[in-house]
Amino acid sequence: MHRSFLKILTRINRRRILLAGAVKIWRFQMNRSSPDFVAQLQGYSLTTAEILYRMPYHQSILQTYIWQEYDIAPVFPKLKQFLEYWIMKLDGPLFKVTVAHRKLLKPAEIKLLGTEILWH
Repeated sequence: MHRSFLKILTRINRRRILLAGAVKIWRFQMNRSSPDFVAQLQGYSLTTAEILYRMPYHQSILQTYIWQEYDIAPVFPKLKQFLEYWIMKLDGPLFKVTVAHRKLLKPAEIKLLGTEILWH
């Protein structure tokens, strides 16, 4: 009776060690996740802006610039910061800016697992 109880305790302790190891690995992998993935989890969405601007020395010619970054809709702070930089530092005056954004990860698409147990 005593031996079987020790075997059960040994199995339970092994499972605890496996669970603790799995949680440590999961935390380590979350720290190694790509910055884009982490930004999406924080609510950022892929934002694309088509910027039409006039050529500095040929005002009648329009040029296109495509800007793409993860940003927070509908405020778009990164896009605003980029456009402010454009206005202050670059020569080509802005003509038109068209913005599109898409949330790539939705709340229902991601499910966080607390632990993962593997038995061989």
